[in-house]
Amino acid sequence: MATLMAVGFPGSHFDSGDFGGALACLASSFNPATTRVVNSIFVGNSAGEGGAVAGFYHTVELYNSILWDNVATGEETAPINGQAKGDWTASYTCLEFLLETIPGEDPPEPGNYPGSLDADPHFVDILARDLNLETGSPCIDAGNNEAVPLWMITDFAGGLRFSDDPGTPDSGNGTAPVVDMGALEFQAQITATPHGAEIPAAHNLHAAPNPFGVRTVIDVIVPQLAAGQKSTIPTGLIIKIFDVRGRLVRDLPMAGSGQHSVAWDGRDHMDRQVPAGTYFLRLHGSPDEATAKVQVIR
Repeated sequence: MATLMAVGFPGSHFDSGDFGGALACLASSFNPATTRVVNSIFVGNSAGEGGAVAGFYHTVELYNSILWDNVATGEETAPINGQAKGDWTASYTCLEFLLETIPGEDPPEPGNYPGSLDADPHFVDILARDLNLETGSPCIDAGNNEAVPLWMITDFAGGLRFSDDPGTPDSGNGTAPVVDMGALEFQAQITATPHGAEIPAAHNLHAAPNPFGVRTVIDVIVPQLAAGQKSTIPTGLIIKIFDVRGRLVRDLPMAGSGQHSVAWDGRDHMDRQVPAGTYFLRLHGSPDEATAKVQVIR
């Protein structure tokens, strides 16, 4: 099974006899296949059928993605075929015409597309291909955290993959911060917390000094587990450190709830000094899997 993650597919065009303007997946009835597409965007593509994606004996599984303004140029094609054709599924995905009834057929059953919608995603400027989400987009905090691999902590532009928008009710699946649909996470502007004020659960992880050269101290407030609630990993709580390519650099274990400070010496799990650059921290195993960014200088 192949997997595509945090990818943008803007504006590919194929002749009307072709299919899958951005992604065409083929297999045979003797050897069917599957491709997972996670947190991707398909906009402005066209083909004879399946303006964005098409699968034949090869299922295209869409998760946390957006397919919008794609076109099927063939004759007698239903509007949904502009987005997807053939063997495909959608989960927590924004897909234009998803719930539009095709003449002569039964209405689409929303339960077949859990968490999905066909509402305008409200890009900043779709004509200019600025595919960031606007404030108020229905795709903000509307994805499924369980579909995102642990190591995917950055979006297509290098921003935090999990960034909560306090002004948007969570409509997706998972504990806040809930991932957005699409390749570009909405980066909410967070006001600094006054000294002594309660730190919001989704923003309780930071490092100082930052940037740093030799050593930084990571402060975290771990929420108290509710009665009967257990850590999501058997080894307890861990701060995982990733580089900008999503590779795991170091694990920093912790224990219990409350306020903790953990030092990082800028070295990886092999005790090698990491190169200068941006690294991402993620608290894993807590009800609040918070993320933060740290800069290493040399």
